[in-house]
Amino acid sequence: MTFPTRLALLFGWLVSLHSVGRADGLVSLDAKDEPVGNGKVLRMEFRELKRTDNESTVRVTFHSGGSVSSSMFLCAAHALLPRVAE
Repeated sequence: MTFPTRLALLFGWLVSLHSVGRADGLVSLDAKDEPVGNGKVLRMEFRELKRTDNESTVRVTFHSGGSVSSSMFLCAAHALLPRVAE
């Protein structure tokens, strides 16, 4: 499997993780003990704390995981911000 194919699959997997929206309309995304294929386990939390017309304030908590999987998690969570804001 080529590297771009792996990234595309990982990105799709991350977007499907756990709850995306909260009752208040802000983004909340968790990766809870998700295996990432290199023997590591991804545990991260992404919380949108507040949103204005021009910006969002988020809190990201990293517990464990690899550099690529945690970066992809952040990319996926960031990509959800404008979708949920609509």
